[in-house]
Amino acid sequence: MSEKKHNRYSQTRNLQTCGFVVFGYVVLLLLSSCSSSIRFSSAKQPFKYSTPKATTPLQQDYSHECTTPRQQQLLAEAERWLGTPYCFGGTAESCVDCSGFMINVYSSVGLTLPRTSKEMFAKGKSVSVNNLECGDLVFFDFERDGTVGHVGMYIGNDLFIHSSTSQGVIVQSLQNEYYHKYIVGYRRY
Repeated sequence: MSEKKHNRYSQTRNLQTCGFVVFGYVVLLLLSSCSSSIRFSSAKQPFKYSTPKATTPLQQDYSHECTTPRQQQLLAEAERWLGTPYCFGGTAESCVDCSGFMINVYSSVGLTLPRTSKEMFAKGKSVSVNNLECGDLVFFDFERDGTVGHVGMYIGNDLFIHSSTSQGVIVQSLQNEYYHKYIVGYRRY
């Protein structure tokens, strides 16, 4: 091989290697921004309730608070997603993030929500905790920096359903000591 061809070959290989390194770095950044405890799974997980320590029974009946046909439809669609694994940016039944989950649930009643939890919070109608209804959205600021970063849907009996980064789509209590301290507001669509 001539020296000229060898130099071009070396330059091409160096560019390819650099491209792979940059791509790997970007993927690593995206994954680390989600959570260090993300679990991917191709199979749906069994139905799970996560509740505060010894304060609430594991299985609760919350459907009695979803009385209107719209609320019942939202609840039925949300429950259909139980066990779906979490993935950053996901909007499909194979894996879904929190806002992607809400977009899919609300599309079942013909509503199009904004793509991010931050935009959902900004555009929804504010609701007080005392006036929460089944189907209202619950927003969280885990970074405590004034930016909404997570959303779930209130389903009655002080419970909400959401796509947790560590457990996928699950039902949890709003009184859960971890989640309760990060609630920043409620919105209705």
